[in-house]
Amino acid sequence: MAMGFKKAIVAPRSNVLNDRLKFQKELLFTPETFTTIVDYAIKTPSEVLYGYGENNYKQLKEYSWANFGSLFLWFTNKNGPNAGNQN
Repeated sequence: MAMGFKKAIVAPRSNVLNDRLKFQKELLFTPETFTTIVDYAIKTPSEVLYGYGENNYKQLKEYSWANFGSLFLWFTNKNGPNAGNQN
């Protein structure tokens, strides 16, 4: 949702988000890099963060909400607590 408000996003590095947030990979973290990425975001000039947000907004226009939802549902079903269950 933050992409729709032209915001930079500190987010976990995952298959879905790597593609959708490809213009701000500097703000994607792993469990090991979380503190470093947050520190980077705090120290990054607002003009740079604004640019990330603008690019996120432009990227968002290329997709529908259904497209995002299907990716997150796929990721959740593949990796979630019921992964592999056919019920």
